[in-house]
Amino acid sequence: MGSAGLVDSLRPVRPGSDIIPSIGTAAGVALCACVVVVPLFGGGATPLGIMVVRLSALAVFLLCLLGRRATRGFEGLGQPLAALVLLALFGLLQSFAWPRGLVEMVSPEHLGFADEAARALGDEPPSRVSLSLYAPASRRVALDCLVFASLAITAFWVGRRRSRRLWLAGAIVFTAGLQFVLGLRPWLGGQVPRLRATYANPDHLCILLEIAACVAFGGIFWALSTRRWRDQGARRAVGALIAGTLLLLMLSAIAFTGSRAGILAALVGLAVLAVAANRKSRWVSVALVGGVSLGSVSFLAWIGVGRSFGRLAATSWFEVAWGSRAMVWWESLGLMRRFPIAGSGLGTFESAFPLVQPASLEGMRWAKAHNDFLELMVTGGLVGFAIAVGGTVLLLLVLTRKLRAAFRTEDRLALAVALGSLAAVATHETFDFGLSLPANAFILITIVAAALGARTETRG
Repeated sequence: MGSAGLVDSLRPVRPGSDIIPSIGTAAGVALCACVVVVPLFGGGATPLGIMVVRLSALAVFLLCLLGRRATRGFEGLGQPLAALVLLALFGLLQSFAWPRGLVEMVSPEHLGFADEAARALGDEPPSRVSLSLYAPASRRVALDCLVFASLAITAFWVGRRRSRRLWLAGAIVFTAGLQFVLGLRPWLGGQVPRLRATYANPDHLCILLEIAACVAFGGIFWALSTRRWRDQGARRAVGALIAGTLLLLMLSAIAFTGSRAGILAALVGLAVLAVAANRKSRWVSVALVGGVSLGSVSFLAWIGVGRSFGRLAATSWFEVAWGSRAMVWWESLGLMRRFPIAGSGLGTFESAFPLVQPASLEGMRWAKAHNDFLELMVTGGLVGFAIAVGGTVLLLLVLTRKLRAAFRTEDRLALAVALGSLAAVATHETFDFGLSLPANAFILITIVAAALGARTETRG
């Protein structure tokens, strides 16, 4: 090797450049493959499925690091990412054993719980007490937060190119359609009363279907955009037809799950997307929302009232006002008062709820609160809830700011799809806990972080 070649080999890599020229493409393909594979294994939240989700996120992150210096230029991802890391650190702090005096000041309930357990075992009161009722669970949640932070970085860099965002959109719709196909036969055969495919719960499958419906609806907006309609009218018409068919497929799948929260969440998500994607007058937005809502409701009713609205129509006022789920919510408020500052420990709702479980709910196992926001307030306290809410608010501010600044149709629609997906999932999680499944969190983080990668530079 000559002296010039030696100098070139020792020259540092330019920031932001690929160490391997095709590594960005490889990372995009790998992430798309993970989007397809993760729901197949992680839908049931089995130990194997959870491990598949974690290893998939870490694998694509390591691949991403080969191609990009991921510590440079987050352009909006930094604040939500920091909140996710802070939540992980908070979970680790909860799992640590702290001196009794400190625990007594922060959370006397934890100290009393530890002393009571020691008396039951005939032991001396412990000198150090954890701020989590079950420390391993809090550590697992902290690990998942860090894993998903690495996934967000990967999806952000993959989403820097519009072509790769389109790959991810296609992968999400494909994996949702695959779930529909896998679940259709046992559902039609009467083996299961509601469509659920590889998911343990039909309501949890709806999270994936709602996000895919938003992606398909965004495809309709892209196909009907007027910028290139004159030059590509035939191609855009075919694209709109395909996207519309996929949207109807996703809405059908949601209806066949029989999920009441899923139907409401899909309508909210599509309405928010319609408003975000529209740059015309307010009245046009109102017309779009009305048209989307009316069309979706009409379609769901047409494919079968018994399948789509049967459970909703059969819902009694007692079930809404004072059913078992509402009772869990009410008793969870008592848990919030017992662990107000530091919470019971991230991931410890199953351990905490027996402390307040009423006699009418005895014999039933409540691992989740069926409301992720309420559960976070119980397990994370004011500190954990403030971190999560702060990160979410910052995320929404960044998305809306980039949405206003984006002038390319593809970039604007990617951000609108992310907002619609967040609205749908937030609506659903008010009544359920599907986002606590790592597979669903994987899909949502991927679509949102990829949208944050959209470039918003203005015209010269």
